[in-house]
Amino acid sequence: MRSRINQLVIIILLGSCIPKETKEVNLVVLRQQAIGIYDASLPCADCVSIEYQLEIHPDSTFTEHVTYLGRENGFYEVHGTWSITEDSVLTAKSALEGGRLFVRPDGTLQIIETNGTKTHVLQRTGKISNQQTQLNDIWVLETLRKKELSGENFSKERPRLEFHNIDHKVVGFSGCNQLTGTFAIEGNQISIGPFGLTRRVCKGINEALFIEAIQETTSYKIKDLNLYLFTGSSELARFKKVD
Repeated sequence: MRSRINQLVIIILLGSCIPKETKEVNLVVLRQQAIGIYDASLPCADCVSIEYQLEIHPDSTFTEHVTYLGRENGFYEVHGTWSITEDSVLTAKSALEGGRLFVRPDGTLQIIETNGTKTHVLQRTGKISNQQTQLNDIWVLETLRKKELSGENFSKERPRLEFHNIDHKVVGFSGCNQLTGTFAIEGNQISIGPFGLTRRVCKGINEALFIEAIQETTSYKIKDLNLYLFTGSSELARFKKVD
């Protein structure tokens, strides 16, 4: 009996000396799961939105691109290093407020605020956005280069644009002439025009300013039934959706 007990003790002791690789394997899996490019459109108190992109690299470095839409010179790029723990928390030094993200089982990341609350989700690049679907509508101009329209700008009918996603055609009204053209889109990046216009001449109509602004557009954002057009992070025009 004493011999069997001694054998059991030896087996237990030997078992406790065997390296446990569970955590190591989990960390490897978590690291591989986290590597990628993520996007989010975050709320902003004093701008249209914060367009955020985070690149998690295999060499434990990251790059984040932040655009404050509606602010002049609202571009920022941050570089740093990241690490991950067994509880699926990824820490990216200098990224976001607090710099902590939760690696979710579905392959997305979730921002962890400084108080520990999990809030906005970062989606992997390539996720289909419904913005392009929403763009397929009629939009009437509300502001041009952040200035509200008045009777002096377009005395009769306000300019409008109508986008058709199937054939990437855009038609509309410039405030003076009917217009037709094309647009190209990738993610939130968009180029509009050139346009063909009818030949009507209108006095006191800022048609040229409108066309110029539309053709300068590099990106767009749809929020609260408003279509914002930007060059860089600067707002060029805002349209209202109409039925």
